[in-house]
Amino acid sequence: MADAKRLVKNTLVMYVRMILIMVVSIYTSRVVLDKLGVDDYGLYNAVASIVAMVTFLNTTLSTSTSRFITYDLGKGDSNKLRNTFSTSFYAHLILAVLIVLILETIGLVHDA
Repeated sequence: MADAKRLVKNTLVMYVRMILIMVVSIYTSRVVLDKLGVDDYGLYNAVASIVAMVTFLNTTLSTSTSRFITYDLGKGDSNKLRNTFSTSFYAHLILAVLIVLILETIGLVHDA
């Protein structure tokens, strides 16, 4: 019975939180649109989308790296741990280089 009450309470709190976030988002989008104008608002949304995508990629890669490193630490195999760390490091490095190359290319095309 206590679990059911806690579930209902958590559900209600999440709904209130969602409604509050929606109201704030709708209001702030109106204010930002009014202050930036239509053209700059579109650019603002494009930049926000790119930032959200890169943040998602970084979070996903970091979480998976942490899980694999933790697993190897639990196994106690230092060679496997070293291999996992090296692979993860190069994956992060490749992602960073790709993002810089793509953004620099977009920047150069936009300036021309």
